[in-house]
Amino acid sequence: MEKDQLKKLDQAIEKLNRMSEAANNRSRWRPIASAPHNGTNILGFKNGIMATVRWLTVEKYWTLCVPGTFTLYHDWDPQLWMPLPPAPKEEELKYVV
Repeated sequence: MEKDQLKKLDQAIEKLNRMSEAANNRSRWRPIASAPHNGTNILGFKNGIMATVRWLTVEKYWTLCVPGTFTLYHDWDPQLWMPLPPAPKEEELKYVV
């Protein structure tokens, strides 16, 4: 292999390593104190239960996010959190049965 090819290969490996580390960081549970308090939906965890929650910025508490409803349930304070995964792309949905 030529030096230029080896350099490109090393760069590609380094990029894959960075991407893998970033993916691992996104999938780790974090203390709830570090969660975004701007209304962003997150995955919350409490007493063995996972749920989508968000911080209500005016009311100043966590609420469960129930699709298709407007539920204000503020007696559910998560202990840990992680970001939600990205939504599937349109081309990924073509093969869902």
